[in-house]
Parts: sequence; C-alpha cells; structure tokens
Amino acid sequence: MMEGTENLGSILFKASPNAISHPLRNSANGLTEVIYLHHLAGPRGFEPRISGFAGHLSLISYELPSFKDRERLVKEFYRFCRGQLSLRHSTAETHAYLVGKFLREVEGPVSAEVLSEYLLKIKEPGTRKNYLSAFKRFFRDFLKLDIVNDFKSPTPNDNPTPCPTDEDVRLVYQNLEYDRDRLIYLMAGTAGLRRGEILNLLRKHIDFKLKSIIPHKNTKTKRTGITFYNGEVEPLLRKFLTETDDPETRLFCNTEGAIRKQLIKAWNRAGVKVTLQMLRVWFSNKMGDLGVQDRYIDIFCGRAPICLSEALYK
Repeated sequence: MMEGTENLGSILFKASPNAISHPLRNSANGLTEVIYLHHLAGPRGFEPRISGFAGHLSLISYELPSFKDRERLVKEFYRFCRGQLSLRHSTAETHAYLVGKFLREVEGPVSAEVLSEYLLKIKEPGTRKNYLSAFKRFFRDFLKLDIVNDFKSPTPNDNPTPCPTDEDVRLVYQNLEYDRDRLIYLMAGTAGLRRGEILNLLRKHIDFKLKSIIPHKNTKTKRTGITFYNGEVEPLLRKFLTETDDPETRLFCNTEGAIRKQLIKAWNRAGVKVTLQMLRVWFSNKMGDLGVQDRYIDIFCGRAPICLSEALYK
C-alpha cells in the first residue's frame, strides 16, 4: 500500500460524519492502489460518489434518488424556475419536461460524462441547446452542482427556415384533427405569432373590435408586437372564448409537447411537414407579396424595436 493512503478513509470520515468509506484495492506493476468511494449527503437526494487515490480526491458522479423522489424534484424544479428565476410558465414547463425525461431515461449515477453522452444522442442543435439550458438550470442553479459548468451551448443552425408552398400549408391544415390545433395553426400562419406567444395568449390580449392580438411579450431575446387575425380565425377564436369572460384566462391550456404530437400526426397523414416556425416565414412572404412594408411585417412578427411598436400604438 502506498504511504499515506491507509488513513485516507478515516480522515474523510472525520471530516464528514455522514460518509461511508468503501476501500477498493487494485494491484498493478507491484504497486497497490487504494480507492475510497464516499457517499456524502448530497443536495435533494443526489449523493456524491468520491474517489480517492494516494491522498488525492475527486468527485466522479452523483447517485440518483428514487423514481418517486425524482418526480417530486421535477415539481420543485418547476416552482423554482417560476418563483426564483422568474421564468415564463412555458419556459419553466419545458425545462421541467426535459429534465423529467432525462431522469426517467438515465440509469446509474449522473456525471458530466453521462450528460455529455446523453446530449450527443440529440442531433438537432436547437433541441440539444434546449436540453443543455434545462440541465444548467437544474444541476447548476437548482441543485448547486458544478457538473455542467464546462458545457457550452451548440452553435445555432445557420440554415434559414424554409418557406412552405401554399399547397403544403393547406394539406397539413386539412389533416389536423381538432379545432384547437387548427386555430393554433391559423394563428401562426395568418397572424405570424410565435408558438410560445400563441400558447400563452390570454383573453385580454384579444380585441374583437379591431381584430387585433397584442401578446405583451418582452423578454431578453423577444419583443412584443401587434398583429391581426382574419375572418377564418374569428369563428374558432370565439368558440374558445365563450366559456368565460375572465381577461386573465388562457386561451389554450396545452403544452408544446401536446401540440407537436398533433402536428406530427397531421404531417404523417399529409405527407409533408410544415412547422409553426415555417408558417411565420410563409406569413412574412405573403405580407411582402401584398406590398406590406418590412417594418410593419417586423412589428406583426414581434421583431421590431420597442420604440417603433410604441409609435404604431399611438
């Protein structure tokens, strides 16, 4: 045994009374290596596993809590995102969904290597970026663990979003099963709204007299705009607003995952794929073809500076 390693476990145990030492010996080249694995009291059930060799210690992974505790953690994480990070409902919900999915699928202890392997399986850069953002909020901000500190966000895809043909837009719409999904589809294609703006619309954001929609969205990366809906949208819109006059009522009580699931079904039936982002591009092109100036298109799509939007409101 190498000098100094025989007391390593006892020293650690004294430093942390809750630790349990497990010495493992491995002989090679005439030397005896002693590795001590310590289970310490980790944050919210994530127990650290620490290895020690010849007086040197390093954290290698965290043991996962039980599946029941993982579900509880995801709920706590959602409340943390809303209360302490002041994230929007849709963002907090997405973070909680992605973290929950990871915790259900992963087996064994969690480490930087495990996270890296999981992210490598995700081919789409945008999706990988969403997962990494959720992981940083969960492990770094919520659990106060440093296993994601060295991870860098992937470079966004520089390929422009393609513009679908009129026929493709029509085919997908005809293959949507529910009025709710048809309304969301129309609001993206005829009003230029983002997916998150649509799902977070409140009754007070709709003005039936002007046929206008003002999402009131101002974040670090997005700005609100004012846009308008057409006669095709109005019957469906009124149908979803007949149950209550409460101005704070959300128009849609659905998650992004539920909407995407219905879109995928429609894509498969239609044989073409038209995303809500593609509909925004289609909307912009149609406005341009009708002679609408670019600055007004930017306002409709929520891309204009606040000062320009305020000038239009006045």
